[in-house]
Amino acid sequence: MAEIPARIRRGHPLRILLRAAVIAGLCLTLLTVSPGSSIAGFAVVVLAFLFVVYARQDLAPLSRPVRRKEPAGKSTAGEEE
Repeated sequence: MAEIPARIRRGHPLRILLRAAVIAGLCLTLLTVSPGSSIAGFAVVVLAFLFVVYARQDLAPLSRPVRRKEPAGKSTAGEEE
């Protein structure tokens, strides 16, 4: 969780802000048009979920290297037979 602000800074922060503004506008429009209905609440939850899913594309990659498995037959100890 502590790495998320750095990933936003190194990623595309303006795109994330634009996505957030569009989603917030859609949510406010839905709640204004049909206040108190259950479908509006459900639609707000769906829009928030879609924001989280699609905003991940605008984040920078993790700074940690990905661990990969050694191919079969190779040893990491450096022992020769």
